[in-house]
Amino acid sequence: MACCLLSSAIMRIGSRLEILFIAGAATACSMSTAPSQVLAVSVDEAAIMSTLGGHRDSPAFVRLNDAPYPTALGTGADINVYVSTNGYAAYASITPEVTGSGVTVPEGTLIVREVLEPSGAIKTLTLMYKGPKGYNPDLGDFWFGVTDPAGKPVPDPAGAPKIGRVAECYSCHTPRASDGWLFGVPADVRPVVTPPTTPTPTPTPPPVIPLPPAPPPTAEPVCGDFFCNGNESCAVCPYDCGRCPDEDDDDDDGGGGHGGGSSGGGSNSGG
Repeated sequence: MACCLLSSAIMRIGSRLEILFIAGAATACSMSTAPSQVLAVSVDEAAIMSTLGGHRDSPAFVRLNDAPYPTALGTGADINVYVSTNGYAAYASITPEVTGSGVTVPEGTLIVREVLEPSGAIKTLTLMYKGPKGYNPDLGDFWFGVTDPAGKPVPDPAGAPKIGRVAECYSCHTPRASDGWLFGVPADVRPVVTPPTTPTPTPTPPPVIPLPPAPPPTAEPVCGDFFCNGNESCAVCPYDCGRCPDEDDDDDDGGGGHGGGSSGGGSNSGG
């Protein structure tokens, strides 16, 4: 069983759990149950299986790769990877090319890896499910499974279903502990997402402020309107400005008089 997967997906089943469909594996691991695991915490395997078979058309899953791509297990098979929408944001931030992301997918995350026939039909589904805290503490509380396309568990050589805790997967997933024990989907096989373009808003022109009205033209002075204004003066418009003073009209107090008087014109008569 290919336990070391390159990608994982997430989904909640009802209110109890979610499943991870695994996308790619670095190495192959068997599905035997780890005998040292504490079995007090469990997952609802029936609920997980009930989601399989319709994941391609379900709005609860997102496909992470643009087209089928070769698995890292070296089997020559192509794979597709789906993840439940509740874990998409976290899982999509993990890639096998980068380590140390510090990302952990939420409980109930389900990742589904489709292993394809040469014809493109689904051969098997490889699953990783993020169980509740304490389910598998040595490997991020993950549950593993291998099923047919309809979600029926595939038996191992002993006839036991290939589902549950898988101790043999520790060696390949433990180095990815700083990435939530996951490999993710290679960046070069993901669809190119073109962000929607936001039209550049047309700037609003400033409001047009009307010019103040022009002042009325200044009336030219008119001689004879009884107003002495502008360039009018007594010299050019005595009608409005009055008569200019006569320069010869001086009142001299010490001058000779114009009045008549005689200077010694009479005679004295003696008696």
